[in-house]
Parts: sequence; structure tokens; C-alpha cells
Amino acid sequence: MLIYIEGLDKSGKSTFAKQLSVQLQVPIYRKMPPANLDLFEHHSYFKGVGFALMEIHNLLGLSVIVDRSFISDWVYTNRNDDIRPLDIWKEWEGRHEKPHSVVIAYVEVPLAALEIRLSSAPDPYMSLRDASRFLALYENYLGQTRFRLVRVSGIASTEERSSELNTIEHMVRTF
Repeated sequence: MLIYIEGLDKSGKSTFAKQLSVQLQVPIYRKMPPANLDLFEHHSYFKGVGFALMEIHNLLGLSVIVDRSFISDWVYTNRNDDIRPLDIWKEWEGRHEKPHSVVIAYVEVPLAALEIRLSSAPDPYMSLRDASRFLALYENYLGQTRFRLVRVSGIASTEERSSELNTIEHMVRTF
């Protein structure tokens, strides 16, 4: 099972990934690119990681939680008006031999909560003014994906998230 955790910066992705990892006893992979990459190298790195994880999953049945994936890379590179096509991501999805074994957990956060989080800990990749555009881009992708999708509250407590955690656990156990 591959579980991709997606959502805006400061939405609670890493927190949710940790909770899910504990419940499922599945490791987390968090993309950490080498320092000082230019934009082209940055995208090449993430594409390589995305394809490698998918191929390892196809070959070995590896289960892993991925804290940010190809999807975030596409969203964050499209911060300007010239939207790059989804073709490479559709190709990436097409290479998953078992699309039913892939889940996207999309962590949502209300803009008011996001504003508080960004004001207390600014993010180098996103400002509040970017949020609406990024949300629309995520919805564009999520509306076209062939993977299973679970929407997760980025402001819920651990106890309140039990339903979302259980939904994903059920998907993993019945895979």
C-alpha cells in the first residue's frame, strides 16, 4: 500500500502522517532534497523519487506513507498563471500496476486556521495569498486522479481523526 499525504504547507500533513504511521505500523518517507538545487534539479529529484517509490511498490509490494509527493511538486510549481499540464502525473499514475493499492490522504485546513499557522511560523514556499491558487490546483488534480482519496481534517485532534485513520486502515487491511 502506498499512502500519499498531500495538502498545503502548514495543513497538518506531517502530524497526520505520524499518527497514521503509529496506527498502521508503516514507515514514513519524507522528501528531503539535497540543499542548493536549482528549480530544474529540484523537480528532477522529486520526479525520480516519485517514480522510484512507485516501482519499488510494484516490484516488492512495499508499504510506505509518503509525506508529500509528485502532486505537491506539480501544485507548487504552478504558482504562476501558466499551468503546466498534468501529463507527467497521469503517466506516473498509469505506471502504478495496482492503482487500488494507492491512497491519497488530502489534509484540508480552513483558511482562518492557515492564516494563524502562517503568521506564527512563516513558510518559505507559500504565503496566505498563494493558498487559494494552490487549493484550486489540488482540487484540479484530485478531481482527475484514479487513486482512492480520503479527505482529512487538518485541525482535528487525534481523537477526532479516528474515523479518517480507521478508513485508511480499513483500506490497507482489505488491500
